[in-house]
Order: sequence, then C-alpha cells, then structure tokens
Amino acid sequence: MPLKVLGKARDLYMRSITGCAARTHYSSAGAVSVPFPRSRSTSSAFSSTTSSRRMSSDFTFDDDYSELVRAASVRSLGHKNEIDMIRHQQLQQRQENLMKRFTKLRNSMENSRNNNGEILVSVKVLSETVAVSGPVTPAQGLEEVMGTLKVENQQSPTNYQFHRKEKWVRLEGMFSLPSLPERVVFYVEGPSPGINLLIQSVTIHLESEPEIVPQSGKAFAAATERTQNWNGIQQEITGKIERKRVHCKTRSGYSVKRKFLLNSSASRVVIYIQGPPRGTDILLNSLTVKHAEKIPLSPRPPLENPAFGVNILTNSQLTDGTTNGWFPLGNCTLSVAEGSPRILPPMARDSLGPHEPLSGRYMLVTNRTQTWMALGIDSQWVNGGQVEIKDDKWHEIGGSFRVEKQPSKALVYIQGPSSGVDLMVAGLQIFPVDRLARIKHLRRQTDKIRRSDVILKFSGADASKLSGATVKVRQTRNSFPVGTCISRSSIDNEDFVDFFLKNFNWAVFGNELKWYWTEPEQGKLNYQDADDMLNLCSSNNIETRGHCIFWEVQATVQQWIQKMNQNDLNTAVQNRLTGLLNRYKGKFKHYDVNNEMLHGSFYQDKLGKDIRVNMFKTAHQLDPSATLFVNDYHIEDGCDPKSCPEKYIEHILDLQEKGAPVGGIGIQGHIDSPIGPIVCSALDRLGILGLPIWFTELDVSSINDHIRGDDLEVMMWEAFGHPAVEGIMLWGFWELFMSRDNSHLVNAEGDVNEAGKRLLAVKKDWLSHANGHIDQNGAFAFRGYHGNYAVEVITSSSQKVLKTFVVEKGDSAQVITVDLQGL
Repeated sequence: MPLKVLGKARDLYMRSITGCAARTHYSSAGAVSVPFPRSRSTSSAFSSTTSSRRMSSDFTFDDDYSELVRAASVRSLGHKNEIDMIRHQQLQQRQENLMKRFTKLRNSMENSRNNNGEILVSVKVLSETVAVSGPVTPAQGLEEVMGTLKVENQQSPTNYQFHRKEKWVRLEGMFSLPSLPERVVFYVEGPSPGINLLIQSVTIHLESEPEIVPQSGKAFAAATERTQNWNGIQQEITGKIERKRVHCKTRSGYSVKRKFLLNSSASRVVIYIQGPPRGTDILLNSLTVKHAEKIPLSPRPPLENPAFGVNILTNSQLTDGTTNGWFPLGNCTLSVAEGSPRILPPMARDSLGPHEPLSGRYMLVTNRTQTWMALGIDSQWVNGGQVEIKDDKWHEIGGSFRVEKQPSKALVYIQGPSSGVDLMVAGLQIFPVDRLARIKHLRRQTDKIRRSDVILKFSGADASKLSGATVKVRQTRNSFPVGTCISRSSIDNEDFVDFFLKNFNWAVFGNELKWYWTEPEQGKLNYQDADDMLNLCSSNNIETRGHCIFWEVQATVQQWIQKMNQNDLNTAVQNRLTGLLNRYKGKFKHYDVNNEMLHGSFYQDKLGKDIRVNMFKTAHQLDPSATLFVNDYHIEDGCDPKSCPEKYIEHILDLQEKGAPVGGIGIQGHIDSPIGPIVCSALDRLGILGLPIWFTELDVSSINDHIRGDDLEVMMWEAFGHPAVEGIMLWGFWELFMSRDNSHLVNAEGDVNEAGKRLLAVKKDWLSHANGHIDQNGAFAFRGYHGNYAVEVITSSSQKVLKTFVVEKGDSAQVITVDLQGL
C-alpha cells in the first residue's frame, strides 16, 4: 500500500490498523489487603463560569468544608443563571476568605501526606448535583456530564478515574487511590460546546475505615508489623507435593491460578506469601495447593473457503473516481486524485505474484485536525504495519494480522501524521494468505540453498562385491543450528534435559549470564548458575550463545549501577567485560554485546556515544574467537518504526564505521502473526550487509495449539529458506519456563502439544534419506541437506558395513570417499 504525506512533518510515522486477533492472556494479582488510614474527612473547592466545559479543584483534608462548598456552588452558577448580583458578590468575597483558609489547609495536608507512606484511600463523592442549560440537541435530549479525578505523581503517568451521569442528576461515585499522590484534581466536565454546566453542590469525603471480615469462613491470617518486604506467611508442605507434577495455588478472592513445578528432590518444601512494602499488613483468607488439571486440547479452528490472494476491500483502486466505501474518522476531508505509482511495490509483489497494475489514483486526506484519521474488528486494534516518512515520496506499508474467531464487525484504519499534514493513500489491499502454498515455495528455496549433490565413492573392497550392493543413507543431524533457551532451574528436570538434548544443537541462557543475575549487588558475583548450564552443554556437544553482556534498556539495569557517577560507571563496565569474557574465553560462540540498542540508551546517555563502540572493541580484544552480535526486536514484522530494517541497517553501519567489529545480526522474533513475504522482505533488506542473521529468541503465541503450530512452522521455514539466515534459537519450549503465555511446545509434565509436534515434524523434514545400489563405477549419488550422515552397505552375500560421513556447505557437487576395507 503506497503512502505519501504533504506538509511540514518531522520524524512522523504511519501505521495501518487492519483487523483483530482474539487472544487470551493470563494475569495475576497480589492477595494483599491494606488497612485504610484513620484520617480526617475531605472537602472540595473549585470555581469556573458557565461558559467553561471543565471545572476543576485540588482537594485537601478538613473537617469543616460546608461553607467552602456552598461558596463554590454559588460562584459556579454565576450571573447567567439569575443569582442575585448582591448576594453573589457577598458570597464571592466569602469564598475568597475561605480560599485563603483552603490554601493553609492544603499545605497542612502536604506535610501530613509525606509521613503517611503508601496507603489505600477511598474517596466518595456523596453529593454532586449538576444540570445543563442551553441549546441541547432535540434529537438526543441528553448531554453527558462526568466527574473525573486526576491523580498526578512525578515520574509516573497521570491517572484518570471517571464516573458519569446524564441529564439533571445527583451524581454519586467512588475513587480509590492506591497511594496518596502529589496532587489530586477533581473535574466536572462533559457537555457539548455552548452548553452551560450548572453545579449546585459538591461534597467529597474520605470513607470511614471498614470493618475487615473474612471473605469466607470465620477467620483469616494476618501478618502485621512487617519490617522487611519478604516478611509474610508460610507453611511447610514437604511430602505433600509430587516431584515433576504440576501444582496450582489459588488465593482467596482471586480467580487466577498460578502453576509451579518441583523439578528436583528437596528435603524441605515451604510455600510462603510475601511481597508488599514493609509496614503493610498482609491478610490471607485462604490458600489452596493441589495438582493442576490438564487443559484440554484445542480443536483446529475451521477455515471457511478463504479466497487466497483476493482483495476483500471495496473500491480499493478508486476506479470510479469516488471515495465510495471509505469514510472519514474525525475531522478531515476525503477526495480522489491521480498521480500515484501504478506498479506494485515489493512486498505486495512478493505476496500477490503476477498482478494487474495499480490504477494510479489515490485518496487525498486533507483538513486533518487530529493525529488519527479515517479509514476497525470488534473494537480491538491490530497493528498492520508502520513506516516512518521524512520526505514527500511514496512509501510502501505492509503488515499482517490474524483473526482467530469470526468478528461481528471489522473496519480498516489508516492513521498517523500530525494534524495539519495531508495524507495520500493508494492501492490499499487486504487478502487472505495461503500458508501451505508459502511453505511449498520455501521448500523449493531450501533445496537450492541447504542441499547439495553428493557422490559417494566406495573403496577398499573388491569391485565384484560392491557392484549392485544395496545402499541406505540416513541423515542423523542437520548442520543448520536450531537451539533453545534454557534456565538453571529447568536443567534439574530430567525430562526437560532429555527433550533438549534430543532435539537441539545450540543453547542460550535466559537470564543467568545477564549482568543483573551475575552481579545483583556490587561485588557479589554469581557465576555458578552459568557454570552449571555451560557444563551441561559442553559435555553434550551443544554450542552456546552468550546473552547478554549489557542491556541498554534502563529498566533492566541494577539500581546500584544506575546510581553511579560517570567515572565509577566506566570502571564497572570495564570490570564487567573483563570478568565475564576472561572467565568464559573461547566457550561461547556468540555474544549479544549490548542488547536492544534501538529501544534503550542507558549506557550511551551516561557514558557518551562512543561507549557502544568501545564495548564491541573490548569484547573482541578479550575473546577474538566469539562472533559479536547486535540484537533487537520487531525487526521482521513491520510493526515498530524504531526498529524497522532500515533503522537497524543504519545502526549497524554506524557502529561499523566507528570501528565496532559487529559480526552478526540478531532478530529476536517474538512473533504474533507471521506472514512470509513480510518477514522475507525484512531479511532481504538486512541481507545486503553480508552478515550472518540469526533468529535469537523465536517464539509464537496463541491460546490454540494448532494456530501456534502453524505460525511456528511458517517461521521455521522462512528462516531455513533464506540464504542470509544461519541459525534459529527458540526462546524456550517447556511450559512454566516460557517468558510469554501460550507459547510452549511441551506442557509442564512432558506432554508434547500440537505446536511441539509441528516442530518435530519440521526438523524431520530437514533430514535427507536415500536408498539405492552402488553403480558399476563403485559410486552412489543422491541430493541431501548439509550435515552428518550414516551409510549402510549390504552386499549380495548379506555382508553389512556401517560408515559415517559429513556433507559440508557448498554449491557444487561433493565427492565423498567411503572406505569399506574389510568388507
């Protein structure tokens, strides 16, 4: 879909919102009840005129608030509502005096609040009587009025809470504050412009402390006078749970169940409740632990005769010169003009193949007064692709989405540039994609880049024995790296380790090599977990990636590091590099040097732009054998303008030009809706750098195992079928050891689900087999994937010999000699 913008725009980006994916994600909530503070009641004061649409007030604690509220009420009604002028002036003077008192009380409240700590405050609007007057639309006869609480804290987003009524009403509502904020403003707002807002009175007070009673039963447990965050309630359950069986715990009042697995034998097992800040009481009504029920298998969703490759949009080409089928969203004007490209852009061409040219007409969107505009599925939005535009040229935008159930309503949106910037849209198409046809295409691709012609020349035996002998060739291992993320706790589970060693030839550690794990407190080093995991891998010929030396996103950086001055931080960075790379020199094949540099800048902000280059240079000096990678997310799906392929290329070239020895490109690959041509287009663009590309954290998420399997299969083939990709790392496979919900391939008790079966089937497809006979020249020819093989030769006298060989990467035919001496 070509796009163009006109007007003054800087660093703007476009986004196409095209449909809905219905997903279910699990969430948890802490079972903590915090006692209400014993505080005074509150009062509210605010002022406005009838021409305003919003009236606001800071409020504070005070026992005597009625006079202030009455004065505010009369002032808000004002002259236009026929309040006696003299009485109004008297009350206005009265209010000014009260406002002075209000300011004093507010200062008092600030001092009190600073000593209160984090508490839960419930504020109830007891009496808020409002009405509207003016030209109310006769057809509707209703105007909406809202009471809004605006909560402000430094270094956190502003939070709004609402309650609303219509017509002349007495509003009642309640607001809950999880802590006392720095500033609270109460608004009354809502009618249309030109409609007067009438407020008779407003009363706000702090609810009295309720009596705390058990939610069920006659009693509850309470942990009070807690002096540490980890202080809480515990119970020993040794001997009551079974090793390697999944159990779930359910807390009273919360429907969310949390699963856990005991991987190793333990002499003592204790379950405990902890968490809220010290000084906060924990109240526990009940906690149950039992064996978790198995989730039934998901059925495959029906596919109802999709017209693959057929555009579902009406008037996509604007052939009749009108905007029929399209409508504006918000204030903007739509018109049709000519002069857009007629040829299909690259992503569309890859998706649709041979296709009619575009019409050359485009939709011009002008007079835009908001950042979004025009062109939605069951009120949910799915990102269908983004592009950043800094010029007045045409740009292609492409993306993908998935609908897992039949929607009741589906619209497509195009949104993006700042208000006042005109938008031009041409050739927008939405069409179903044939996954199986794509995989067939990728199979043909892989035959060209992952297979070679092989001639086995047999020697060392009498020619009469060899001629006509039966040959059975079996590939035992594909040389293409397919690895997975593992954790220290997971390798205590023998079933996990068994599946890992059978099905993967590379590994990466989820957290155990990250700086916040190896040095959570300054000077307190923990390399034991990484050592244990590395020993498991090396003893089983599993190659490993080092993830990661640094992580550029500030939220992942330890507090003790964040508090350092520049000199101390420089020293800490150097110590991290020296300590880690000297300890493991030659043991990790790859390192992700500074994770997610497109999405974070902690070290760069603190130490300057050169720090990133210096990290690469120092790492290479300390361990020249390791390939050094950049690593980031949303590179392949077109959904994030911060990390589009062009931005990634620019980032890599900038590092290289300054001397950083960047040796590999990491694409994390946390996938939601993989569509082949979108992924392939990103890989093609990155491939021009000539560096090996790895999917470093691949996972796919869907509550339906069949859909999860479909997505994983597509992504495996996309990576395997692209010549620039040299490896795939899954971000885990075992339930309870995954970072994303609904992305596991094996459940916690070792049952392989549909997605896991699809992985095994794909890996089986990547093994070559051949049967036949030795020809008169003592040779046997076949075509196979690169990797390790076993060949069995059976003579006419039933003599057998088994040999092994390796097919190396290469384009030309390989001649491999097999010595059959002794046959």
